[in-house]
Amino acid sequence: MKKIIAQYPKAHIVISADVSTMANSGCFIIRNSQWSYQFLKDWHQMHMTSTAINDQMGFEATYKKRGKEALTKIVILPPDVINSDAPPMGRQLPHHKVSR
Repeated sequence: MKKIIAQYPKAHIVISADVSTMANSGCFIIRNSQWSYQFLKDWHQMHMTSTAINDQMGFEATYKKRGKEALTKIVILPPDVINSDAPPMGRQLPHHKVSR
C-alpha cells in the first residue's frame, strides 16, 4: 500500500474500479483529512437519502456531485490493484495481490 500512496501524494481517496459501478468500495485508501471526512459523511448521507441502493452507487453519486473537485482528490485505479477483479474466483491472476 505504501507504493500506491507514494504514487498519488495529492489523493485523498484511492479506490479500485468496479466491474459494474464506478468504484469498488470493498477496500480503499483514505487520507486523514477534513476533505476525506466530509466526503465520507456526504457519501453516507447520499446512500441513506437517495436512490443509491448500495454503497457503491452512493460513492458514484457523491463523486459526481463533487464534480471537478473529485477529479483532483480521488484516484480510481484498475479493478485488481487494491481489490479483487470481480468475481475473483474467475479472474484472479498470480500477480494480483488481493484474495490470494
